[in-house]
Amino acid sequence: MGRFMDQLKHAFALKSAKDDACVALPESLDRLARAVVERGMEMPAIAILESMRPLNFLASQTMHAAWPLVCMVGLKDDYRAIANALEDRETLHRMAARIEALSSQQRNRGVA
Repeated sequence: MGRFMDQLKHAFALKSAKDDACVALPESLDRLARAVVERGMEMPAIAILESMRPLNFLASQTMHAAWPLVCMVGLKDDYRAIANALEDRETLHRMAARIEALSSQQRNRGVA
């Protein structure tokens, strides 16, 4: 009975913040973050990312469902990596944090 209670205790545990810090963004999302910062679109991008967080998993499943169409068009290079990354509910938060970090680095370079 004790072993069962130990397993049940962690059945609904959420990931800790240190687990998320170790997970890097896929290269395709990092390139997207850099493109957003290069164009000076940090604030609109972060607002969109934060407003879309509740639909994160739904978006990933829609992308997986559209996979056959994407293959026909030929846009499959980064598509699968992005769809898989969106399955994790913290991906959009990490994306927004990456955009903020790149923006901060760009401002610091401009001041120096």
